[in-house]
Amino acid sequence: MSAPEAPGRPASHAELRERLLRLYEESDRPSYKAMDTAARTHGVALARATLSDLRNEKYRDRRNGWDVVKAVVVGCLLCRGETEETVAAELERWRGWWSHVSVESGEVVNRKAAARPEPPAPEPVRGRGWFARRWRVLLACVVSFVLGIAVGVLAATWEDGSDPSLAYDACGEAVAPTSQHGSLALIAETGPPKKVVRDRLIQLKVQLHPAHGWIAWAHLEKTGDPQDRLWLDWSYQESPKDHSRWRQCGAQSISVGVDTPALLVKDAGGRERWFRACGQVPDWHRAPTANGTFCTSWTRPRT
Repeated sequence: MSAPEAPGRPASHAELRERLLRLYEESDRPSYKAMDTAARTHGVALARATLSDLRNEKYRDRRNGWDVVKAVVVGCLLCRGETEETVAAELERWRGWWSHVSVESGEVVNRKAAARPEPPAPEPVRGRGWFARRWRVLLACVVSFVLGIAVGVLAATWEDGSDPSLAYDACGEAVAPTSQHGSLALIAETGPPKKVVRDRLIQLKVQLHPAHGWIAWAHLEKTGDPQDRLWLDWSYQESPKDHSRWRQCGAQSISVGVDTPALLVKDAGGRERWFRACGQVPDWHRAPTANGTFCTSWTRPRT
């Protein structure tokens, strides 16, 4: 049997809305809060009225802006466990659909930018020696060589095992978030993996602490069993693959709490850190071929 044919471009905003609604239904109708948290990881927010408007036939012909479409698509895909690569590919396809119906409805007019005249070629400088003509090239080569040596020395130092995190305990500064100020869920992930119902939600949260500056910690927003666990991984290396390159803070049951201790986003020396929040369900909630662990992607909070 041949594979089903990929859907073509929608003919109108109404048809685009029907596809958004179908995507929402196929994603098991995730909650507004989960979708908004997921959408914010891609720089957009989901308005509270969006989902109800989407299901209301009264607004069938409403022309939604790209930010609305993007928020719904990202929220649905991440809440049902799709990878970032899949989300990026789907966003490209949905952006094409949205642009098409916007052009067809007269909202966007495709105009090619007028060609700019090319500047006249500079007059050749005569009478200059080879070194005078090439000194900039030589200088660039020398600078590149020196920078290469510096990077190599730094890499060798890291490989030798002088991980800056080893100067700290597993939970670093172990700061307690304050209830006096608000916090933000920077990124989130649902679990358990490979289950039809993904009813857990782990978040990486950040807060501007009045005494310590920006801090980050893991928070299990949705749980379903007292034996659920959570922890915070952190590193000075971008998206480390080797477990020896990151530290683990927490690994605690929710009976201890649904928040791990917090670490400074930048250490006392001003060095930036990478974080990811992880959750895990007990054996009786796991899929047969999964270990029950679900984590956000590695993230470096921008302050």
